[in-house]
Amino acid sequence: MRSRGAAVFAPLSAAILLASLPAPAGGAASASRETLDKVAFRPAGIEAVVDRVVAEVAAQVKSHKTLVCWLLDSTRVTQQMNLLPRLAARVETAFAPMGAAWKDKAFLAVCSMGGSQKPAAVLSPVSPELTPALQAIRELGTMPDDTYKNALDAIRRVAQAMTTFSGRRILVLVTFENGDTEDNLEETLLHVQKCACTIHVVSREALYSDPFFEVRLGGLRSYYASYGLELPYELTGTDAPTPEYPNGWIFDRSGIHDVVPSGYGTYALSRLAFMTGGTYAILHPEDPGVLPFCAEAGCAICEGTHGGCDAFYDPARLALVAPSLLPRDAYRADLGKVALARAFFESWQIAYDAGLCAMPPPWEVKGGTLNPRPARSTRAPQQPRPLPAEAPEPGTPWTSWGYDALTHGGMGVPNDAKLDEIFRDCDKAIATLENAVRTAGLPKPSIRLVAAAETLLCQLYATRLNLGQFRIVRDDLKATDHPLSSAQTLNGFALPALAETRRRTAESWKFDYRNLRFCHGADRVRDICLLGGAPVRKEQMALCERVDRALQKYQGSPWEILIRRIGVVLLRPIAVPPPPPPDPLAPKPDKKPKASDPGPPPPRPPFAPPVRPPRPFRGSTVVPGGVPPAPGADPQARPPALTPSNSR
Repeated sequence: MRSRGAAVFAPLSAAILLASLPAPAGGAASASRETLDKVAFRPAGIEAVVDRVVAEVAAQVKSHKTLVCWLLDSTRVTQQMNLLPRLAARVETAFAPMGAAWKDKAFLAVCSMGGSQKPAAVLSPVSPELTPALQAIRELGTMPDDTYKNALDAIRRVAQAMTTFSGRRILVLVTFENGDTEDNLEETLLHVQKCACTIHVVSREALYSDPFFEVRLGGLRSYYASYGLELPYELTGTDAPTPEYPNGWIFDRSGIHDVVPSGYGTYALSRLAFMTGGTYAILHPEDPGVLPFCAEAGCAICEGTHGGCDAFYDPARLALVAPSLLPRDAYRADLGKVALARAFFESWQIAYDAGLCAMPPPWEVKGGTLNPRPARSTRAPQQPRPLPAEAPEPGTPWTSWGYDALTHGGMGVPNDAKLDEIFRDCDKAIATLENAVRTAGLPKPSIRLVAAAETLLCQLYATRLNLGQFRIVRDDLKATDHPLSSAQTLNGFALPALAETRRRTAESWKFDYRNLRFCHGADRVRDICLLGGAPVRKEQMALCERVDRALQKYQGSPWEILIRRIGVVLLRPIAVPPPPPPDPLAPKPDKKPKASDPGPPPPRPPFAPPVRPPRPFRGSTVVPGGVPPAPGADPQARPPALTPSNSR
């Protein structure tokens, strides 16, 4: 078990892959075995990052002068973690004893990442003296800046400035909140290689198909567009070249289902570090207010008292499913040759067009290849997704999906033809993917791709079961007699019959719902009697059996967590009464007077850079020990195989 706030050097790309395994479909960046070992180095703690740099400097100063430039990002989170003062203390402890031996051989410099309106700035120029660098690091720690920052632009500027130094150059980037910004990655890599810089990265862990960036990006673009500006970078927070799993599933009340730590760093910074011979240190926040998944998501089984979400990913299993660090075009070309990959994205597209998920696939399957999707407009986060009755275009789920990544209520009641069409689309997505999983073909798909496909199958089967529950409740609302028994539901939450409610005059129906998830394993879901009798019970048992097999197969990996967070829906209809009829005796409103000339528009307020909000569910994975159980609860009552994450 690691300690809170530990840093772990993530194995980048195909690092530590066993030679006997087939190469991933996405491929791995070619490199020598020595480079792979170096990238996969795993110390613990922020102090170990400095020790790693000191060891590299010690190896270089024997024959070359060496410059170590610290490129730092100060935010409120790093201030709360006391990160920069700890970094300064360790630099002093590690470099001070080497003063005489490294005189005129080792040099230090400190730069800040800047901000939305200011570029990276030099805080302490190149000097063999230790004191100016330490003072600059400590002062920067007292000046947090939470605006969005362009990490790759800062790297380019600092790397160019370092070329004036004749000798070996080491650039150490420390950023916790802005490691997801990406701007001309391949050009940046080429520039850094020309500048002969080795890049070490200290940043947070990437999320697997993170939904935060997709929704937030629209609002950020709108913010800049209103001032006639263009967003100078993209927000891409995944560990792979593109998102590899859909998010925003219908009937999923909480966006936490999609926030799954990947075990690796963000793609752009990982590629820079890997291709320059550096390392990526995953830094975890020290947040005493972290809650386990059951508490965050409002688990319907334990009501959030479950404290067993404190295990970690298995490093050996993580090494087998490392994401690719190839350039995106090469990654897409390699992946397009794999039949399972084409079926996976085709099934994803079917689910998206049917409104079952909110995120479109990154590529389109055409002519047996994967092609980039055409550019599409982004929706501002404040604008909810309309109901199908108002806008039945493909890709419109029934649930509102706001910038806070929550799905809740607001579902309309589609007609029989629409619901039957959605069922057919769900069955088509299942058949497309299941046939490809059974007959994978050649070239052989990677373990990572197979894991994503089997996890998506579990989600699609659960979605089909949820659609069936929705249809049963809806049909019961339309019936005139034979109400279903509310005793068939969990704690009477669904209440599908409600004969009195059914006979009330209502303009429309909406549904509230909650999720019964697999976070405690499939056995707990088996115990629940869903609506529909024997046929639904058979479908429920088949889903639980599939989930059991997948949980055992992918234990200790991100896909185990995705599967544990799949939910079976429990519905409750809500009648929306019609508006009251107009009062014929009420006085008629006066006609509106003609509006006078409003004159010139008010002056626009000065441009203020948008402040980066806290990431949703930041630190949702529990540190060792979890949270204390509720009074009277059994502290040992936890499923033995529950291993949600090793991160954040």
